[in-house]
This record gives sequence, C-alpha cells and structure tokens, in this order.
Amino acid sequence: MVITRTAFIVQLVLIIALAWSTVFLGRDEIRGLVGEPALPVPAPPGAAGDDGGPEVRVSPAIQTASGIETRALAPHAMHPALPMQGRILDLGPLLETRALLVAANTEMPALRAAVERSRVEHRRLVTLHQADQTASQRAVETADAERVTAESRLAGAESRVGALVQRLRQEWGREIARWAMAPRSPELERLLDGQEVLLMMTLAPGHSAPPTLGPLEVVLPGNSGPQRRATPVSPAPRTDPAFPGTTFFFRTSAEGLRSGARVAGRLVLNGSPTEGVTVPDSAVVWHGGSAWVYVQEAPDRFERRAVSTGEPAGDGWFDETLKAGERVVVRGAQLLLSEEFRGRITNENED
Repeated sequence: MVITRTAFIVQLVLIIALAWSTVFLGRDEIRGLVGEPALPVPAPPGAAGDDGGPEVRVSPAIQTASGIETRALAPHAMHPALPMQGRILDLGPLLETRALLVAANTEMPALRAAVERSRVEHRRLVTLHQADQTASQRAVETADAERVTAESRLAGAESRVGALVQRLRQEWGREIARWAMAPRSPELERLLDGQEVLLMMTLAPGHSAPPTLGPLEVVLPGNSGPQRRATPVSPAPRTDPAFPGTTFFFRTSAEGLRSGARVAGRLVLNGSPTEGVTVPDSAVVWHGGSAWVYVQEAPDRFERRAVSTGEPAGDGWFDETLKAGERVVVRGAQLLLSEEFRGRITNENED
C-alpha cells in the first residue's frame, strides 16, 4: 500500500513537470494562437554597428537610470621614448655607509696629530741619545714603537675611509657618492628629508641608452594619477635582479611614493611627437584578454572598439586609433559589455 502511494506521487510530479515544460517551451506559439506578440528575439551573434564594430543600444532614459556617463577624449601628443621598469630605493644602506664614513673621518685629525707627536718625540730622543746620551737607548726604542703604532692606526683609518668611499662608488655611483661625502649636500638632504625619492630604473634589453639622459616620465603604481617627471642622476653601477638590463638613477618628488614600490617609466627622447588621445583608465574594460572602450556613436548607440594600453598618458592610456572629441563611456562600461553579450545569447526557443 505504501509503495503504491509513493509511485502515485512520483507519477503526479512527473506529469506536472512535463506540463510546465510544454507550456514554457511553446510559449511563443501559444502567444501566437491567442493573438499576442512573441517575446523579442535578441540580436544574433556578431551583431555589428554601421561601421562593423560590436554595438549595444541603450535608451537615454535607461542610461540616466543606470548611471552611464561619457567623456570627450582629449588630444595628447606622445613624444618618442624608451620603456623602463624600476623601483624606489631604500636609502638605509646608503645612510649606514655614510655614517661609517663620517665616523672614520672624524677620527682622522686625532690620529694624524698622534702620529705627528710620536714622530717629534722620537726625533727628540734620538737627538739627545746621539748628542750626550741623556736619553737612553730604551727610551729611543719605546718612542720609535709608539711612532710605528700611531702610524699604523692612521694607515688603518685611511684604509677604512678608502674602502667606504669605494663601497659608495660601487653601490651608488660617483655622483651619489659625492653627495654622501660632501659636508653638506642639498640633493642628499632632500632625499633624507622625504621631499624626494631615489629611483633605480632599468632599460629593457635590446634598447640602447641615448648619449645624454633626458627626463623620465614616471607612472605611479596602479596608474592612479598623472605622470610626473624624474630628473636623471647618473648611471647605476649595479643591476636590479627583478629587471635585467642597464640601470640608471633618477630622483623625483616623494609625494604618493613609498620605498620599495615598483614603478614604470618612459625615458623621453628627442624627436617629433605622435598625435593621439588620452583614454581614461575608467573607460577601459577587458574581454578576451584585450582592452576595449565603448564609443558613443548616437544618443542611444554605443560601439565597442579595441584600445591600446601600452603607453600610459595622464590618468589613462595613449591611443592613436580614436579621435579627439569622441565620447567614451567612463562609467558603466562594464554594464554595457554585459548587456551586449546578454543580447548575443540566441533564443533557445527559436526554430
């Protein structure tokens, strides 16, 4: 009896499910029989605008309700440059070596004075001993030993100073070593006061540095703000393990930058600039591993176009394919991308 009741319930559930599926899958036919229009069929895959690009249509009212905003593209002239990668250096090792050098140099006057005193005393005792034997041979020998000891201490201190100077030059180059050895260096003081930071930038393999280094356009981490200019300091005598290639030191304003942060840059070269536009970073959406923007072709029509993200510019990216004055979506681009591909899903009920 229990088995029969269970079988009846299962059969009833199956009948209800079958009836619901029949009604759902044949909803367009049923609408036709009763005189109601069928549901709209989305655009087929590959739908394109008038000039061949993927497009999506959104009425102005829906744009306002969805918070979609556009901005006109600003013109931008991109000067020829070489790409560089690098980081903001920690000045701790420089300060440590400089402190050792200062301490070693502080001892030098006293050590030189001690050498001079020991030499004078040794000569005096030698003269007395040779003249009238008023100074014993033992006293002469003791003075000579003190002279040798003083000279050895001075030589050791001079060797330490020389080694520290050599370390500075090998690790930081002659220009920064000069800053560290100077009694007062305005350049070093700006670094120590936190007004500026020191960058070590690497030129990618295959690129040759120009004879004279020009300014470096630094891209902040995350491309969160406008670029800033960095001033060249000197070639760097060491390499960065993270970036193989030729290295150089630059300095720039410390605002918004922290020690150890990775930065990118463009070493500006002489030459005619390339005309293009600045594409705001907020306008870029990613799909299929490529960057895209939605260009407003009409009040209710947006076309998706590929955009370059290889050259940072201002608060976005430099692009040669788009035109100044064209309006791109800077808020809601991801929403348009979702809407475009939602509309490309074919109607599963289509015959």
